[in-house]
Amino acid sequence: AAARLSLDRARAASAARDRLLGDPRVTEIDVAGLRAATAPPAAAFNGARPHGDTVAVTAVDADGRAVTLIQSVYQTFGAGLLEPQTGIVLHNRGSAFSLVPGHPGALAPGARPPHTLCPALVETADGTVVALGCQGGRAQPQVLAQLAADVTDPASDLQSAIARGRWVVGARDMDRARETVLAEPGAVAPDGEAADAGVAFERLDTFTGLAGHVQAARLSPDGAQAAAADPRADGAALTLTTDDETEATPS
Repeated sequence: AAARLSLDRARAASAARDRLLGDPRVTEIDVAGLRAATAPPAAAFNGARPHGDTVAVTAVDADGRAVTLIQSVYQTFGAGLLEPQTGIVLHNRGSAFSLVPGHPGALAPGARPPHTLCPALVETADGTVVALGCQGGRAQPQVLAQLAADVTDPASDLQSAIARGRWVVGARDMDRARETVLAEPGAVAPDGEAADAGVAFERLDTFTGLAGHVQAARLSPDGAQAAAADPRADGAALTLTTDDETEATPS
């Protein structure tokens, strides 16, 4: 069954990230505040949503080794340029620094900017190992929370879980002028919660990349391996067979 993510918790967690997240090497982080996440969300931004580029890659092997990574140039300004001598592609992650004095994520020498990337590795009590990654900006934790129960269940079909309709909430990051819940077809969406909170609600008639692009790989306790790629994107699930032939399952 789909995990039931609370709209209130999703909004509060997103707002807490904006207020409290920073580089723990250069500032003290209010971890308790991040966990509590009870404050109302910040006001929605105006203007168009900048466009960027992100990819998630996940893998597990028969011995339980797991890797999950996200590569992202973030948004458009100054990004996507290749430095020819090193081959390094420039990104725009520095734009996430805060210019508010005293903010945990304030711009500072040697500090790393706050970001939305949250690749996940999971090992359950029964020994199931899952590597998860998700493109989707601020919606990434919302998406992964809705998938967590199913993708960590070795009896579930990994591809079906990722392909299932889901919902996300945001504003400028979803090209909306006000805070809005977008619900894909079949999503168990919090429309009642949205109405109570004064948040707009839109039921979509098709899937959307705004609901993230999830890639997952899983090793079950019985040794069975599975991989899945999000049908909202152009990725593929690859399985390396024992005779070193690679089988591909496009999304």
